[in-house]
Amino acid sequence: LGGYGDPIDPDGDLKSMKEMKNMIQKNGLMFFNVPIGADMTYFNRERVYGRIRLPKLLEGWELIDSFGFDDDVLDGKHPGPPLLVLKNI
Repeated sequence: LGGYGDPIDPDGDLKSMKEMKNMIQKNGLMFFNVPIGADMTYFNRERVYGRIRLPKLLEGWELIDSFGFDDDVLDGKHPGPPLLVLKNI
């Protein structure tokens, strides 16, 4: 998002997740933590992932477990980002 002097790329997060698929072997696990709530972008700082953007971010990954995640988190009803355990499929 450009907050650290990097080029502004609206899909940089999605590109990074695709790169992670190349770094983690098939069926390998990744412990993943991002702000989750109602979809929102705080320009030049961070993105909050919700019902629209989170599925795009997790495309190609299987959610096998989580800590602090349930459907209400996507609506911003719980504080703090949950920890997701993802499997590279």
